[in-house]
Amino acid sequence: MLTTPKPFVLVGAAVAMSCAIASQAWADGPKPEAIAKLRQGFMQAQKFQVSHIAAVSKGKAEFTDETVQRAQNLANLALIIPDAFAVRSDKDTVEGANALAKAWDDAEGRNKLISRLQKETARLAQIAQERDSEALAAQFKRVGNVCKSCHDDYRKPNKKK
Repeated sequence: MLTTPKPFVLVGAAVAMSCAIASQAWADGPKPEAIAKLRQGFMQAQKFQVSHIAAVSKGKAEFTDETVQRAQNLANLALIIPDAFAVRSDKDTVEGANALAKAWDDAEGRNKLISRLQKETARLAQIAQERDSEALAAQFKRVGNVCKSCHDDYRKPNKKK
């Protein structure tokens, strides 16, 4: 029987990847390719958390303890985002990367968005603990708007099918 990974396992994996990158930095400096892989894995961990919260926000899933945990996981992951941009690893320096050079060239703008995401996800986790479905949906939209802003500004556009 196939089981879905527990949210804490994915957060743990993201933290472990971050620690691996950090420990490598002490030895010989993190490699851009490793940072790009960290960032891509990190985005997948975020996507996993978001999928459940989105379903709850749309009324397609029940608000459960899992919702609270996923919101907290998302807030925790937001704290790690600066590690994902520790070394320049944009699409021009790493094959297969989706980040644009602007993500490093406009560090001030990027860092403002990261700070906003950290605040909005912390608020999402707080609202989830209060178990207010309407407030959760509204706050989740705010989180999504920050994600969209960052992707619009700093990520290679997806090709339309």
